[in-house]
Amino acid sequence: MQQVLETGKWPFAIFEGTPLSIVKTDSTVTSYRVVTKGKMSLHGVQKDIEIPGLLTVENGKIRIKSSFRVKLSDFQIKAPSLVAFVKVNDDITIDLDFYLKNVK
Repeated sequence: MQQVLETGKWPFAIFEGTPLSIVKTDSTVTSYRVVTKGKMSLHGVQKDIEIPGLLTVENGKIRIKSSFRVKLSDFQIKAPSLVAFVKVNDDITIDLDFYLKNVK
């Protein structure tokens, strides 16, 4: 996949966005469904995108999990072929799971 994404030329995928909505999932649990809208840069191409996710407060830390789909062709990436007659789907799933850190 590194060859397909040409990570030597474009080593990072970048998303810059702002929350559109934050909905508490349960009054007894510290988790929230969130939707963020912004710009995703991948393979030298920038595209507007909305990303759903789950924000959870765990032991004083904020955890964000998300799973969403993008089309490789939207970012001018040609879907690779495993062999001459088997093509990989243009849609891929991106899974995120990370903690936010306070930067001072």
